[in-house]
This record gives sequence, C-alpha cells and structure tokens, in this order.
Amino acid sequence: MPSLPDSKAPRHLVLQSIGCAAFFFGLTLACGNHGSTFLDLGVLEAFVSDDGIGLRWQLPKRKDVTQFQIERQIGSSVDFTTLAQTSDTTYFDVDIVGEQVYRYRIAALKTSGKVLGYSQEVSVIARNPTTSACVAAVTLATVTERWWQAELPISNVHWNQNGTAISGRAVDSFQLVIETEFGDRLAEIFAAGLGDFVAWSRDDRRLVFGGVNSLSIVDFESESEIDTVTVNVGFISTADWDRDDRKLAIGSNAGAYVWDSDVASLERRIDAAGADVSVAKWRDSPRMLSFANAKGDTIVVDADYNVVAAFDRPGVAVRALYWLVEENALAIVYADLRSQIVDAGDWATKREIQSGYLSPAGHLVGRIESGPSLSLYDSQCGKLVGRIPHLSAGTPAAISWSKDGYSFALAAGGGVGIFDVSVN
Repeated sequence: MPSLPDSKAPRHLVLQSIGCAAFFFGLTLACGNHGSTFLDLGVLEAFVSDDGIGLRWQLPKRKDVTQFQIERQIGSSVDFTTLAQTSDTTYFDVDIVGEQVYRYRIAALKTSGKVLGYSQEVSVIARNPTTSACVAAVTLATVTERWWQAELPISNVHWNQNGTAISGRAVDSFQLVIETEFGDRLAEIFAAGLGDFVAWSRDDRRLVFGGVNSLSIVDFESESEIDTVTVNVGFISTADWDRDDRKLAIGSNAGAYVWDSDVASLERRIDAAGADVSVAKWRDSPRMLSFANAKGDTIVVDADYNVVAAFDRPGVAVRALYWLVEENALAIVYADLRSQIVDAGDWATKREIQSGYLSPAGHLVGRIESGPSLSLYDSQCGKLVGRIPHLSAGTPAAISWSKDGYSFALAAGGGVGIFDVSVN
C-alpha cells in the first residue's frame, strides 16, 4: 500500500472559483478577455494548497518564447502587477490574504523582454476557513494498489457496472476485458472499426462499441458472438444503457438519439442536443436523460423527451456527465477538467470544482501531477486528502473511476493499475 500524507485541514485558505475559472488559451471569450493577443498555453489552472495559490500552464508552440511573466490583480484594482518571471510552467503565490479576489494572467516573453501575448485570465477567491461555510467532507483512509500487465499499450479503460471487470482498448480493433481483482484476462474482442467508447449493459452481460453508422454488440457470456446493427446516425462517439437494458442513448457527430434494442431501431432523435454529441447519460429515478456536445452545451430531457434544463460553456467540450444520487445533482465535467455541480431540483449551480477527474460519487477529485503522482482532493473544499507519490508505469494515458466512485483505473506503460479508495 502506498504511503499517504497525514490528513489535515488547510491552514488558512479555501479556494473557490468565480467567473471564468479556467479557459482554453487562444479562445476569445467574453469573460477574462483583456483585449490582448492570446497564445496557446493550454489551460491555465489555479489550485489551492495549505500555503497559497498555485498556477500551472503549458509551453506554447512558438519557439521564441523564453520566459513567462506572472501578473496578478487583487480585489477592485484595475491594474495587474508583476509577481515574477520564470522559465517554468508553474508558479506558487504565497502572498495571499483571505477574503480577497485574485485574478491572474501569464505573459509570454522573448529574450529581449518583449511581450508576445497573454493567457486568458483566471479568478479565484481566497477565504479563511473560519468565515467559510465549506467544511471538508471526507478524509482518506487507505488506497490499495495493484497493476496488471498487457502486451500492448492501453489507450482507454471502461468499468462494468459492479466493478468486477474493465475493458481496455489496445489497438484500433482490439479490446481486452480484464478482471479487476486478480487481473485475469476474461475476453479478447476483435472487430473492425471499433470506436473509442464502450458501453456496458446494466447486467454486465453485453458491451456495445460504436462505429460509423453501426453498433457492435458483444454478448460477454459468448465473446465470439458479435452482432453488428446498422444505425444511420454517423460516427458514434458515446452511448449509455437505461436501467432496463432496453434503450440505448446514442451520441454521434450527427446528433443525439435513443435506440430501442427490443425492436433494433431508432425510437427518437433529440434535436435540442445539437451535433457532435460527446456524452450521453441516463438517470434512473426520476427517469431523465442528459446529453452534452463538443461545443460545451448540455441538455436534460424528461421521460417524454421534453427539455427541462440546458447549460452551456462556449468553446469547452464536455467529457463526462454524472448523476449524483445523494446530492440530487448533475455533475458536468468539462474537457479542461473543471466540473459544475447543478441542483436537479431547481437546476441552479451548487458549486464548481476547479480541476480534476471527478468521482461519480461526487466526493473526490483525482489529479495527475508531477512525478508522476496521483493526488486526491475533497471535492467540496479542494483539500488534499491523499497522494500516491510514484506511479510506477509512468504518466497515464487514461483514467477512469468505477461506477460507484470508490475505485479507479489507470492505463499506462503497457499495463492497467487498479486503485481501491477507502474514505472516512
């Protein structure tokens, strides 16, 4: 078992995002646009620790950038002041006082000191825990780690419903199904044109792979049987079974659809979801269905497919949707790994989580950090609750939480790591 740091509350800061907390650089957005030239520095992330606010960005494609200048604005001030210059892509600001709004931007410099362009801006609030209503909800008890080797690099991982198996894509037409407790190879599935996603049925008997205008359905109890069904919806990028394993919500480059497996035909097209649909997720009770697309749009429809809620974050694709049963909420996870938790009663935003892989249980956020290491944070307050310091197989190509949110899988270095998380 890897060693974990002692769990302790942050000494003086709780970080809360406001406005535009993280952006893709190079996009001109209404929030955080200071009218200057933008450079592609990836996503500017701001994160909290016990001692201050950390910033992280990426190297630009331009070769003439030699330094980065960190600039900060506090409270109602309209002027940015320079904090430091660095050749690194991280910076830690320790000069922080609670109950203040801090806005940061990064300037890219030539050797001469000339500013070539700026990042988008990120705003955070530093609050004293004594005045904040946020109290850390969880502490980490243990993490159990085990690694299983594969002959070929695994590029993605998908859990079945009860957490006993994962599927992992090795090459274009090859999927492995691995038992999670002992690493036994349960199946090897070869089929031309398999897509990146896998949808496990609720009873864990069937796996669905998407292709172009087709679904490949594998009966897991008879792995040699692959049933290919023609579905004229374009390139299928996501799918999710309903609670009865009858209806399959499908997202594709052409739009959002519901496919009825009993009659093997499309039941409905959901026009309001738009095109380039990247995520589909059923809610069991009350019965609802959510779709999200690459443009940052998310919709929720009821059992009769009427739209009951819609959200957007222009220019940032949605990578996951989770229905949080205990919170009665929908979690929208964006491609820059910022998550928005929306109350399913009045559809108002409950909170935002700045960065990371949100657990489907909604209580933990996982982040891959330097080392490489995997750190786990409390999703309510952003408090670090545990860290796995050295991932033996290198930086993961994919990370996936189990359906219950208490285990996660990493694909890296020709292997798959399984981590079981116990919390108090």
